[in-house]
Amino acid sequence: DIRHEPSKKDVENYKKLVKLGFNPLIVATKADKVSRGLLDKHISIIKKTMGTLPDTPVIPFSAVTKDGRDEIWEYMNYFMEEIKLA
Repeated sequence: DIRHEPSKKDVENYKKLVKLGFNPLIVATKADKVSRGLLDKHISIIKKTMGTLPDTPVIPFSAVTKDGRDEIWEYMNYFMEEIKLA
């Protein structure tokens, strides 16, 4: 939920995935509940709290407005192609 700082469990799970060699995608839900002008601020808080790697994407998403849906699909499709090439 983009409106709140990541929980301790969120941070632990992220760090475990990174330790295993993954670069997880962070989907920040309920983006429609935050004004567009504050999205970058909330994304910054998520990145700082989680201690993300520089290339970890954080995509704001709204199930109501579908904002962010295309970006998530693009990210997933990109990595599916990478798996096919490997």
